[in-house]
Amino acid sequence: MSPEVEGRKVSPRDGLRVMLICDWFLKYVAELAIGLAAEGHQVVLLCRTHAMEFGNDPRERAVLLERVRGSGVSVHEVPGRPASFRAAAAAFKAIARARRHRPEIVHAQEAVYDPRLLAATGRQPVVLTLHDPEPHLGVRFKSKHQLLRRLWRLRANTFIVHSEHLVPQLGRDRDRVAVVPHGADLRRQAARVPTTPRVLLFGRLEPYKGVSVLLEAMEHIWESRPDVRLTIAGTGSESALIPDDSRIDARIGYIPEDSVDEMFASATVVVLPYLDASQSGVGLLAIARGVPVIVTDVGGLPDLVIDRTYVVPPGDAASLAAAILKHLDDDSRVRQSVLKSAAERFGWRIVAKATARVYEEVLTRS
Repeated sequence: MSPEVEGRKVSPRDGLRVMLICDWFLKYVAELAIGLAAEGHQVVLLCRTHAMEFGNDPRERAVLLERVRGSGVSVHEVPGRPASFRAAAAAFKAIARARRHRPEIVHAQEAVYDPRLLAATGRQPVVLTLHDPEPHLGVRFKSKHQLLRRLWRLRANTFIVHSEHLVPQLGRDRDRVAVVPHGADLRRQAARVPTTPRVLLFGRLEPYKGVSVLLEAMEHIWESRPDVRLTIAGTGSESALIPDDSRIDARIGYIPEDSVDEMFASATVVVLPYLDASQSGVGLLAIARGVPVIVTDVGGLPDLVIDRTYVVPPGDAASLAAAILKHLDDDSRVRQSVLKSAAERFGWRIVAKATARVYEEVLTRS
């Protein structure tokens, strides 16, 4: 018999009333919201108006939210800084409108640094996704952000992480953890193998990303394969390590969404030489196009590969170079296998179904 929740039965076919809350990770939440709506759930999204995740380009953010609204999701935006009286009044109205949907469960993403959004949870059970259960190497939080992160963890009934490898990082809270893979926006066909062999490192260029390890590995590679090119794209302090070298295409700064397809299409292989990690949205972008990834054996990164020949120890430039050389000539059949594996594990509809099962379990216990 199905469990009773607020006087009605809950089953996988019932549409739950879900409030999604985010400050950062809007790109992730948007895809999750669309997936949940496609599964028949009633979804309201409460987010902030800043476009920092989009390189401060409000147009790109607006296009994404328009697609979310087109899927049937109700979107409400909290403007301005909490200290502003006018912003506080507007925020109260946005939160009140979102609350009118009478959500049964609230699902927030970590890094919500606006206390108004914490107040918006009401008395409903809260699921909190921890994209990074432990801070990355070199990452420090402001004291007020640390406080808010702690308050959200105290408020949560259940945590979601994206890999079994991350569960031990929750320590005494590991009994309240569910594992749901990070979703991927899958392409129908794998990208063609480019004519020029090219290694791609894309994303935040911070100390934990292993930029220096990759640069050392490329020196080994160029000894036998001088035809290989390297693209490093993104922004962060480690961009200062990139030498002025004609073999390196350095694209420093925010990469707009309309340039992402072209960048991955030019890549023979995407490399994630991270020194520590939880998971990788960049890796998912790659395999969603059938582009193979070479990863270090940290966090959930090994979940992205089709076999262990694509996994190397962190900080080992020689092993990284050997793996890249082994897979520089992967053909279209490999790419088809990569895309098939991604579709079986990381499609957003699959992720939405798994997430809804977590909601149902939480509601059953509440």
